[in-house]
Amino acid sequence: MVNVTCSADGNASPGFKMQIRDAAKILASSNQDQPFLQHAVITQEEDNGREFICQVILIVGGRPKERSASQKLTVFYGPQIDDSKCPHTLTWKEGTSTSFTCSALGNPTPTVQCWKDGRSYSIGEQQLVQREHDGIYHCNATNQYGSDVRDVTVHVESPPSIGLIIGCVIGAMVIIACAGAVAYSVYYKERTGTYYPWKQGKHRQSPQAVGNSAEQRFLNGKANV
Repeated sequence: MVNVTCSADGNASPGFKMQIRDAAKILASSNQDQPFLQHAVITQEEDNGREFICQVILIVGGRPKERSASQKLTVFYGPQIDDSKCPHTLTWKEGTSTSFTCSALGNPTPTVQCWKDGRSYSIGEQQLVQREHDGIYHCNATNQYGSDVRDVTVHVESPPSIGLIIGCVIGAMVIIACAGAVAYSVYYKERTGTYYPWKQGKHRQSPQAVGNSAEQRFLNGKANV
């Protein structure tokens, strides 16, 4: 917690007014003829850089005169690593160019160091993505007010190999060839039979219904021996 104090030199004149405010609103005010005002602020990280304004209104010659002074607040705090600056998971594509980044909030600005497989790893340096970049990176952010840690998992996506692509194409050709053989077999079986092109309306007869004249006479009881 800090106290914001506003004061004026000299004796307060009638109608003297003092205010403490920030960019958004009035935080404290006094209508008494006392040239002193104070306001307590419970500081947080987001208050770093917050501006406070001391405003004094005097009545001079029957007219109000305004004077003001401002001061920015400095808040010191330890490192904080968040997802926007150092995500838990990263996905890279093999063969592309990228850089590993990890930073932290804090005042003063924290120092961030990362390691992979026990070795120090450069942050923010452009590199060609390779399969060995896949793995877990351990990062540590420090300043004189504390520290914070983060493990970042990097996944490297590799394109399919040429052998796999050729295998898939050959497999597809075999399936198509088998399908063509089945279709031809069905077509051939459906087209077999005996045909009489000179008989109108009868394009197909069963083989069992066809025989020579002697066989027909024998079946009708008129066969000659």
